Amino acid sequence: IYISHSLVDGNWAAWSEFGDCSAECGDGIQTRTRTCSDPEPEFDGKPCDGEATEEKACKLKECPSM
Repeated sequence: IYISHSLVDGNWAAWSEFGDCSAECGDGIQTRTRTCSDPEPEFDGKPCDGEATEEKACKLKECPSM
C-alpha cells in the first residue's frame, strides 16, 4: 500500500517575550526567539523564511560616571 504524503511548508510559531537587558546600566540588548514549528516542515516542505531571533536595544539606567 502506497500512502501519499503532501509536503508541509514550515511556519513560524509565536515570538517569545523579550529577555532581560544584557547590561545593568548603559546600552544593552534584549533578545527574543521563535521556532519553525507551527507546523514544522515535512516531506520536503519549505523551511521557515526569516530569522529565528530578534534583538532590540535597551537601557535600564545610565551608568554612574566615575
